[in-house]
Amino acid sequence: AVVSTQSTGIDIQYTADGVPVVIHDDTLDRTTNGKGPISDSTLDEIKTLSANNNFSDVGDCKIPTLDETIEFALAHDLILLFDVKGGIYCSKFTKTLTHILEKYPQFSKK
Repeated sequence: AVVSTQSTGIDIQYTADGVPVVIHDDTLDRTTNGKGPISDSTLDEIKTLSANNNFSDVGDCKIPTLDETIEFALAHDLILLFDVKGGIYCSKFTKTLTHILEKYPQFSKK
């Protein structure tokens, strides 16, 4: 049997209400129709934005939560490599990682 595993790195930022989202930049300006730091917007506010500023031919894109991304990765047999942006988030990510391993035990078996 041939086993093929793909992996991708994802960047994690936190919203004002503490939800981890997957986006490289720490601001909304370059890749969305929003403005300002991600950490100043709630998840509800971020979910109203379009994240296709430079790619009008791909339709409406949204910034995914970390949970949405993990569910996608599990459904498509992907390995995720986490890049937590900003040193201030490292302690917060420890709690997030604990949540991930409790909610998605199969994720740690990849």
